[in-house]
Amino acid sequence: MNLQAYGIQSELPETPLYHYSSPGGFLGIVKSKSIWMSNIRYQNDIEEYKYIFELTKKILKEEYDYPDELNISSSYIVPPIFTFSLSAKKDLLSQWRGYCPKGGYSFTFDKKQLADTIEEHKLEIYNCIYDIDLQTQIIKEKVIGFSVAEWKQALFGERTTDISYHQRNLWINASNLSPLLKHPSFKEEAEWRIIKNFSIDSPFTTSLDEHQAFSGYNIRTEKRLYPEGRVKDDYSGSEFINYREGRDTLIPYLTIPIAKSELSQEQLVRFSDVIVGPGLQQQLAVVACRALLNSEAEAGASVSYSKIPYREQ
Repeated sequence: MNLQAYGIQSELPETPLYHYSSPGGFLGIVKSKSIWMSNIRYQNDIEEYKYIFELTKKILKEEYDYPDELNISSSYIVPPIFTFSLSAKKDLLSQWRGYCPKGGYSFTFDKKQLADTIEEHKLEIYNCIYDIDLQTQIIKEKVIGFSVAEWKQALFGERTTDISYHQRNLWINASNLSPLLKHPSFKEEAEWRIIKNFSIDSPFTTSLDEHQAFSGYNIRTEKRLYPEGRVKDDYSGSEFINYREGRDTLIPYLTIPIAKSELSQEQLVRFSDVIVGPGLQQQLAVVACRALLNSEAEAGASVSYSKIPYREQ
């Protein structure tokens, strides 16, 4: 997606970006030498994915004579879009509360190692947009794709086509941009997202368990199974679909290797900075984190305490 005209950057910034994680999530990333990209419909905030659809419907209703029968929410569809969240803020109270309320870590990967991973696995990285005026412009130009006059002609005039065609394209366009447009109230998070979007090559009607991104676990069509849940090679090869425990459901996620094995020498994950979040046992957490990194990661990461005082919730 070419979104630079809207102030959306498509490469890592000069300043570091931090990922907030629970102790279990951090341990999993270190041990697997991978980043874990969760499906967009299974984020911590289940309403987050719906935001762009609600804003699109509002714009259509107010400016485009939106017909009541045009439903673009498609709440029953789970698109094969996976994201990994990063923040420009390394020690932010709302992030600690949202992702690791009982203690955790924020950390930044070595920039070159992360950039190489993004390039090798054909991932995308963008900063999120919180400004409502800019979001409206993006939706008009990138989701709806018509002026008001063109929209009315396409929907009601001589060029009228099946309304489901417009519904399909609105859903696809909105879904593809859903990781980037966030409610203005989350602006302080200064979030960036690494994205793997399989739906660009997928028919609108493909369900989660039928899509090739999930084919390693499709037990109904044996000819499409792949070893160990590996994504089909023409989808760039080394991504693996796994499932982890969420608050009330299993969460599908990709594991993207961030440390490559070169000949007989195995690379380790390189962290630049690790912040131990507020918690009852923060000092012990720092000691354990340093020991883990000494044995499982490349040396050199700074490990420090969060400056936010802990308050038991």
